[in-house]
Amino acid sequence: MQALKILLVDDNEDNYFMIHNLLASGIDTKRYSLSWCATYSEAINAMLKDRYALYLVDYKFANYSGIRLLSEAVKSNCTKPIIMLTSKGEESINEKALKAGAADYITKDRVNTEVLERSVRYATTQFEMLEKLKRNEHTFRVLFERSKDAIIISTPSGQILDANRSALSFFGVNYADMEDINTAFFYRHSSQRQSFVRVLQRDGAINETLLEVLTLNGDVRTCCVSSFIEIPQHGQTELFYTFIKEVKESHPQFQHSATPSSSHVLRDRFSRSVRAVRTSLSKINQAIETELDPEAYARDTSLFDAIRMNASFADQALQTLEEECRD
Repeated sequence: MQALKILLVDDNEDNYFMIHNLLASGIDTKRYSLSWCATYSEAINAMLKDRYALYLVDYKFANYSGIRLLSEAVKSNCTKPIIMLTSKGEESINEKALKAGAADYITKDRVNTEVLERSVRYATTQFEMLEKLKRNEHTFRVLFERSKDAIIISTPSGQILDANRSALSFFGVNYADMEDINTAFFYRHSSQRQSFVRVLQRDGAINETLLEVLTLNGDVRTCCVSSFIEIPQHGQTELFYTFIKEVKESHPQFQHSATPSSSHVLRDRFSRSVRAVRTSLSKINQAIETELDPEAYARDTSLFDAIRMNASFADQALQTLEEECRD
């Protein structure tokens, strides 16, 4: 395994030898590769050029503030984790560091091999999970925009928060107009919407129910509609994710070909890709539940719960897309 490259930013060489010895005395002496710099310019240059996997930054060095370096690094899109080194009794500095974007902090007076390795492990694990989540969110956004089926994200009251290009084309509206239209407008019968929302809130999901839908110019279309609820944390409004597919007699689901067409092949490939992303999302949740250090989880419960919640939401959305690929 390649050693994790760490840069210590500190103007006291004694601290470099201390950190080096602590890392070298761990279970795996070849797991880490520690470098050292003592100036602000060297540190920010290394961060901007993404030379290291993790940074240990002293709160005060060479007449500079570690918080200032941290803030500039974050503003310059340095995504690698930064751990702040502070002194005993500087709790307010610890809080400032976390708010400024530090992955963790270590009190130098209390540091030992176990504390140091735990903090490094926590910071790198957190970074890897967030990077996976970003990639999966990007993948979902690409699928959302490129889906041939109309997809609408709305509130329970019917306010439309987002819609993909297929939805805009299907209903005959532009994006700006869609935000001003309530989803109730698209139901041919108001009783249908009331029933739909009631069942969705009761069961959490609706799979492939037939509804008569209205477009902006008044056309009536019979559609296969699926929907699920995302329930955010911290009391935020729940969201409805609705997938709309027009059903016609000429629709492929009424015409099963004896031999696979090119569209079936593409659909199968798309389905396999979706399954691969869902597997990755499952691994994120599994890592949080089984592999994450309990102290690390307790230290930042809301963050990991948010990661797990969003990974589950993306998995549900991808599952719906995968099911539609098989239709």
